[in-house]
Amino acid sequence: MNVLKNFIEIIYKIISGPYILLFLLIIGIYITFKTSFIQIFNLGDIFRETIGSFFKKSIKKDKINITPFQAMSTALGGTMGVGNIVGIGTAMVLGGVGSIFWMWVSAFFGMAVKYSEIVLSVEYREKGEDGKNIGGPMFYLEKGLGIKVLSIIFSISCIIASFGIGNMTQINAISLSINGTFGVNKIFIGVCVSIIIAFVVVGGVGRIGKFAEKIIPAVSGMYIVFALYIIIINIHNVPQAFISIFSSAFSLKSAVGGVAGYTILSSIKYGVSRGIFSNEAGLGSSPIIHGASDTDDSVKQGFWGIFEVFIDTIVVCTITAIAIISSSSFINGDDGSKFTINAFKSSLGSFGEYFIIFSIVIFAISSIISWCYYGERSVHYLTDKKIYISFYRIIFLFVILIGSVMNISIVWKISDIFNLFMMLPNVIGIVLLIDKIVYKTKLYKDR
Repeated sequence: MNVLKNFIEIIYKIISGPYILLFLLIIGIYITFKTSFIQIFNLGDIFRETIGSFFKKSIKKDKINITPFQAMSTALGGTMGVGNIVGIGTAMVLGGVGSIFWMWVSAFFGMAVKYSEIVLSVEYREKGEDGKNIGGPMFYLEKGLGIKVLSIIFSISCIIASFGIGNMTQINAISLSINGTFGVNKIFIGVCVSIIIAFVVVGGVGRIGKFAEKIIPAVSGMYIVFALYIIIINIHNVPQAFISIFSSAFSLKSAVGGVAGYTILSSIKYGVSRGIFSNEAGLGSSPIIHGASDTDDSVKQGFWGIFEVFIDTIVVCTITAIAIISSSSFINGDDGSKFTINAFKSSLGSFGEYFIIFSIVIFAISSIISWCYYGERSVHYLTDKKIYISFYRIIFLFVILIGSVMNISIVWKISDIFNLFMMLPNVIGIVLLIDKIVYKTKLYKDR
């Protein structure tokens, strides 16, 4: 076990350095310029095609595939996991409050990246034997670039990542929260979550879409309302919270809450990495579910991706960070995973603590469900034999039990490693197919 732990530590140090994350950030800047800052200059179109069509979310074009709103809800369910609640505190512990600024930067350029990968997913998707749309990076890497080896690398990486970012990290947060508050046995928690996951995923993408469509908007809305309440009652501390974020982001060496030694590089490193973990822009995960929607316009579906990053990181992660800082939870806490709970508990009493635990459970379960689907699609791409998908599901459910009792530091590091392994072939595909994205975007603007 120690040998494995040491090996993970070595790999983590190699791939988690700030320079690799800076490289990914530069790729996001490049894609943003190539798409003519679509997240800014097409803001009206984005909100019209997303929020403006909200009341049309239940209108299906066919009875087989999911709606664009269900696709976005499922993808948001995959990103609205512990990265928005636990990950924010972790980023501030490791990189200081300045990491929040770099998380914003990552999200801004991540909007263009997620837009691009969704456009490609819809453009190069295929129809399965059952008539369902099947998309994702594996298809545009093979059909768009003609480099099947990248598709295989992505698919294998996605399967592995589904056990890390989409499984162990999420169930670990659930078990720690419930066990720490109510003393419930962690294995028992893992068994219960496994049963819930099995029930939903057996119903296929249709049941997953319906689950996400009903649960994610409701819980996200409640979380935003309560977090804003905490910010309002601590409004006198909010200006200083923003000043701390901006000053720490560019400080050569800052001290916040008695913790010294944060540097610009550490702020960038943990801000960008937690931003990627939160909204998953560039990972290639969300395009898999967006490619399953019944839309006939890749650009419009790409707008849902921009909206997804906006809600996930710019809105939810930001109000989480401001709630933590303004309520002084970051100063009083010593563990990143407890900061959000402390902020809600200090302002809302026991209800606040229970609500955060409830939110962690719901968001984490949604993430696990979404990532199980991503893993299944990757298995299906590598082999269309249903027996292998069933085998994958069994392993996935078993890993839930393992993740419920694993050490949290190892889980986070495994997730970061798998994130990069999954992201690289996808980013290569986006960059090399950027002209296709620009062409489709121009056609939409001309209309």
